[in-house]
Amino acid sequence: MDHKTKLDLAIINLVADYEASISGGKITYLDEKQYFKLIAYYENECLFEKALDVLEKALVQFQFRSEFYIAKARLLLNIDQLDHCEKYLDKAEAVAPYEIEIKILRAKLWAENSRNVEALNLLDELKSGCMDSDLADIYIAESYIFEKMKDFDSMFLSLSDALKIDPSSTEALDRIWLSAELSRSYLKSINIHKRILDKDPYNYLAWYNLGHAYSCIGEYEDAIDALEYSFIINTDFKNGYLDCADLCFQLKKYKKSLEYYTDADSLFGPDSELNLFIAECYLKLGHIQKAKLKLFEALKLDRYNDELYFNLALCYSADGLWYRAINAFHKAISIEDNREEYYLGLATAYVAVDNDEKAIINFKKATLTGPEQSEYWVEFCSYLMRKGMHDEALTILDEAEDYTYSAELLFCRAACNIFLNRRKEGLLVLEEALLENYFSLDVFYNLNPEFTIDTELQALIRYYNTELNIS
Repeated sequence: MDHKTKLDLAIINLVADYEASISGGKITYLDEKQYFKLIAYYENECLFEKALDVLEKALVQFQFRSEFYIAKARLLLNIDQLDHCEKYLDKAEAVAPYEIEIKILRAKLWAENSRNVEALNLLDELKSGCMDSDLADIYIAESYIFEKMKDFDSMFLSLSDALKIDPSSTEALDRIWLSAELSRSYLKSINIHKRILDKDPYNYLAWYNLGHAYSCIGEYEDAIDALEYSFIINTDFKNGYLDCADLCFQLKKYKKSLEYYTDADSLFGPDSELNLFIAECYLKLGHIQKAKLKLFEALKLDRYNDELYFNLALCYSADGLWYRAINAFHKAISIEDNREEYYLGLATAYVAVDNDEKAIINFKKATLTGPEQSEYWVEFCSYLMRKGMHDEALTILDEAEDYTYSAELLFCRAACNIFLNRRKEGLLVLEEALLENYFSLDVFYNLNPEFTIDTELQALIRYYNTELNIS
């Protein structure tokens, strides 16, 4: 870490000195390494115009060095300035006609111009007789072309070939996970990364990719272990912490998720996003005050983040501070008005303060914003039935059928029919709901706890319990 800090300070000082000389109108002469450090810094910061300015100055000073022409062509390709890219590739080729990297970049350029077959043929020509390091780069370039062609299986195979030659290639390791997702080659990805790790157990990106592949096949404990190794090996690997914490959160391992997010916060903070994630963990664990503190910290850094206000509203709701919750929900919606869960939260808060008119308005907005998600219709119908508005609830259920379908909605319809003395119809719908998903029966009971002592209903439910072999 100390060595890295010294390197960072050296780059920061180099950038500061360079920018001071430019603003002062001085002519700056740097050596090649310094130019490349500046270019890399500006590219990493997405300051592409500044990176291009540095390259222009480098080319004035080193007009016969192909590396700078290649670097400029690569940058122009990355920012989609294709015509300018071709011009600098031609200049680079005039200086170094046998440089393989120029031909690789030209193949990528052709692919961007939909000349995919020509690009692949050029790369095939380069494969014979080249060095292994160049061959790995050729396979990586090939993967970009297959990606453009949406041939994701071939993309995956090209990156696999690249990693057989150079298992430490950061670019290949970054891209092979993308190709595994696109081609759904999860088991193949596991096998490839296991082979890499057998030879190099400290390859943190291989552990990271392995973790994601395990997650995609449902091997969640192995996934967590693999993702954890990625940031144990490389303590500066932020994505490892965040993805491991996110997976734990999805699996409701909130304490473990909190641990990883807190570690990331101490290493990479202050960060409003990390504070939000930590607050969400605290909320799930019932530590409302701690969640609030993290959200207030985050709001100091970012006052226009709707998710911060939404989670703050959830904190106020948990504390029964309903009017504060309403204000926070409104603030979230004023920033982002297309999130159905925000309207549901607001509707629930209005229910708590007995404002039925505004509750109904926001239940409607929740269902209209996320019409394909049955849970919002279920919440709306449940509210209407609790208020004795059974005809209105049935109308909402009819409307829901145009957008979505679920056992929970069937249980609502069964209950609604029974409330409206349409018992025969209600029993038929109840049968359909039990067959669809018996385990959603709680929705039915929550609508009326007396259903648990209704002998006719219980006889039907016991019958399907036996028929479906539910213990």
